[in-house]
Amino acid sequence: RLFAYGQATEPEREAFEALLAREPAWLGSRIARLRQQHPGLQVVIDTPPGHSVYLAQVLACADQLVMVMLPDMASLATVGEMESLLQPALKQRPGMVNHYLINQLEPGQPLALEVIRVMQERFGPRLLPVRIRRDESVAEALALHQPVSRYDPKSLAGADLQQLAGLLA
Repeated sequence: RLFAYGQATEPEREAFEALLAREPAWLGSRIARLRQQHPGLQVVIDTPPGHSVYLAQVLACADQLVMVMLPDMASLATVGEMESLLQPALKQRPGMVNHYLINQLEPGQPLALEVIRVMQERFGPRLLPVRIRRDESVAEALALHQPVSRYDPKSLAGADLQQLAGLLA
């Protein structure tokens, strides 16, 4: 099942963010209730990049984190900033696992392959072995508000995402 964030007006978004700021355990309590009703439930939450009230809520209850990165020097240069945001949560919750995922890979690009080599040296086994290949069907599916697996069942990125889901589960 997919529960999308949905459409919200600016006042609705501000009210929701204020609620999350007032109640730091809001998300965790709802996920705990869902897990009681559905044992073995896996919850995946995508947050905007950078520090936010959304990230704070997720860090309070996540079992695994996946930091999505492009195979380029800009991602490599900014990963330290994101890691510094995550460090307090990782210290408070040592059982939480932090992974790195390469997205939008164009196989055979020499610079991308070099960046991946550097990432492998830096992150070791925390760099997930799955790579999400660049695939226009992902953008097309998003534009139509559909999962890529439904929009294009033969999508390369869709197959990569299925492999990622199996690995994380």
